[in-house]
Amino acid sequence: MPHNSDDSRIDAFLGGYTTPVADNGFTAMVMAKADIEVTRLARLRRRVLNATFFIGGVGAAVQIPKLWGLLQGLSMPNIAVPNVGVADAAIFDMGTLTTTLNSSLGASMTYAAAVGVMVALMMGWAIFADQV
Repeated sequence: MPHNSDDSRIDAFLGGYTTPVADNGFTAMVMAKADIEVTRLARLRRRVLNATFFIGGVGAAVQIPKLWGLLQGLSMPNIAVPNVGVADAAIFDMGTLTTTLNSSLGASMTYAAAVGVMVALMMGWAIFADQV
């Protein structure tokens, strides 16, 4: 492509755009403060998440004796599992799954399992969110 005279005029006009302006260190000071602020917010976020996990862990640890009592009273449910082929697997929907779990385990255990899965997902997000 041939060199256009307008291009050279634009290049000449913008040539000095990136030269630093004498500002007695103002730009460096602002950038340093911005870096410090980002670092401070990241540390604050990490501390809040750690405190939240600690409080949640203490709350869960308090409930362990009750969970142990519930587990001792459970017996294996007698569920007839249908022989489902790969083509029929799409017919097995979430409604059937929740109905089966509610009838065999009880609604409270099904909800407890769902909450456990959500907590595990949130912990994974909180721990690995910076690495994505």
